[in-house]
Amino acid sequence: MSQQTPAPVRLITIPVSHYCEKVRWALIRSQIPFVEDRHMPPFHQFFTKRVGGKSVPVLVTATKVLTDSADILKYVDEIAPPAAKLYPTNPQDLQQVEDLVKSFDLVLAPAVRQWAYFHIVSEKKLIQPLFCQGTPWYQKLLFPIIFKKIPAEIVKEYDINPASAIVAHQSITDIFEMVSKLLADGRRYLVGDRFSAADLAFATLAAPIISPAGYSIKLPAMSALPAQMAKGMEIFQATPAGKFVIRLYQEETR
Repeated sequence: MSQQTPAPVRLITIPVSHYCEKVRWALIRSQIPFVEDRHMPPFHQFFTKRVGGKSVPVLVTATKVLTDSADILKYVDEIAPPAAKLYPTNPQDLQQVEDLVKSFDLVLAPAVRQWAYFHIVSEKKLIQPLFCQGTPWYQKLLFPIIFKKIPAEIVKEYDINPASAIVAHQSITDIFEMVSKLLADGRRYLVGDRFSAADLAFATLAAPIISPAGYSIKLPAMSALPAQMAKGMEIFQATPAGKFVIRLYQEETR
């Protein structure tokens, strides 16, 4: 009897979300069939709420609904083939991976989002493709109307202002310096001798300000970004941590 191919899981996303990118990469790397259900904010809420979620990503499987990217990574690791496991079995390495992932999830990712939005939240030509790539036609059609409210809602939800952007930039700098120090001994991965959830989380959550080739949606060209943002990104790209992100996207995404 031939082995049946498992039914695809459903991944509800906002196209540009770096938390969604983290889960996409994990699913692809683990060869888990999935169907991505992309939606522009705030339309995504209609779809996440139907299954008991709120924000994205949300993963809908045959037996459960997972509403947090950290939980989704653990789920993927449980069913992934041995070569694609994301978490080490060695307790010491496992603890280090989990600590790094938590730091990237709770510190790096919000800071990247806050700093990036500070520069582009009112830039309609930049926001439209980031929000609309791969979304239903009616959401793309309604974007010009919805955008009238989007900047103010993002500013309020994520506390976007000059002071918070400075704090966010410093948080990113601190994380990048920490990662660069880890890499200073010549290691290829953050923990142990193989790719782990720590590498995946750092690469994907830093990706919007590194703009590596291979990101799952088309990011703006550096020349199209506000000058101050582009200059800041160039500085991050030139660090050992930034170069690490670029290498991981070149070597580990498929």
